[in-house]
Formats: sequence, structure tokens, C-alpha cells
Amino acid sequence: MVEAFRYRAKAEAIERAWPEREADFAALQAVLSTGGPERLVEWCGSRPFIGDDTQFQLARNFGADVCKPDIWLCRLTGIPDRPRRAVKFRLPACMALCRHLAQGTGDTVDSLLWLACNKGILVVGPDAGPVTYVARVSSLRSIMVAADDPPQSQSGVQLSLPV
Repeated sequence: MVEAFRYRAKAEAIERAWPEREADFAALQAVLSTGGPERLVEWCGSRPFIGDDTQFQLARNFGADVCKPDIWLCRLTGIPDRPRRAVKFRLPACMALCRHLAQGTGDTVDSLLWLACNKGILVVGPDAGPVTYVARVSSLRSIMVAADDPPQSQSGVQLSLPV
């Protein structure tokens, strides 16, 4: 497996998962039944090869109301890439942004924001400067648009997100 991933620690974490799945599942069930979100995040972070940011994504996948304070959310909140701030600093800022934006929908918005940044629809540099919205024309036609409708032009609009 090391040959496939070219990273021994990752290969070892994957190889560990199957033989220890029953014990891990029992431990997860115990945390879910007796612990709060902080305990779930802590448990997720104790899994092999789960890092400071990914522990929040994993906990969210198990139902915790947390966001993943990754590079994209940090930039959107005004936290630059360098110096890398501790998660205890990044998480509250990212949670505040996500909660503010989610108030109108009742949904978690961190995945949507991540995808928009990752796909270049929301653009913000490593210095966490201004956020720019770039309308992109998809190569796939929406089922709501007729095949003969002309594509929309691309444009850039600077946004100011609340922090």
C-alpha cells in the first residue's frame, strides 16, 4: 500500500482501519452517546492520520455542528496563510462566519464556501485580502436552461464578507 500512496504513515493508517473497525465503531458509539461536540472532535483527532483541520470535517460528518477551519475559510474570515495560526484561534472566526451566513438557511455553509473557493468562483489570496466573485460558465448546461440559450459572460465582482 505504501507504493500506492507513497506515504508510509497514510498507508499504515489505512491498513489499521479494517482490523480495528469494530473497536473504533464501539468507541465512536460511546462518544456519540455520552459526549458533546468537543469530545467528538477530540476523538476524531485521535484517529491515525487525521489532522488539526480534518478532525472537524470528520466530526461534522458524524453530526457535530462544526466547520472545518481550513485554508479557504480562514482566508474568507481575514486570516492569512502565514503565519499559520493555531486552531483555537482559527475555529471561532470560521464558525462565526459560517453561523452568520447560515442563519438565513439553517444549513451548514462551510462546504459550499470551500467548493466556491476551490473552483475559483470565490477568489481570495493567501494574504486574505479582498474576496472576488467570478461568475463562471459551466460546460454543463443546467436542466433549467434551454439548449439554445446563449452562455452568460464571466465577470468579477469584489465582495465584502462580514467577519
